[in-house]
Amino acid sequence: MERMTEGASVPPTIQPAPTRFLRPREIAFIEDALRQVGAFGEVHLIVERGRLRFVRTLKSEAIDSSKDKPS
Repeated sequence: MERMTEGASVPPTIQPAPTRFLRPREIAFIEDALRQVGAFGEVHLIVERGRLRFVRTLKSEAIDSSKDKPS
């Protein structure tokens, strides 16, 4: 265990936000989109008036997979 030095601050603990805005169906949809795009893709959540309205996905693939494999 590390000792705290004088003047050092304790990093804040990040708590997950409550899921009061997302329904189980929406969470499942987001998880599925993340699985589909793979390691190099992106998932964009489009929110309108405080509600999740669209999920946009962008799938990218490495041209030379031997050099660009994710760790």
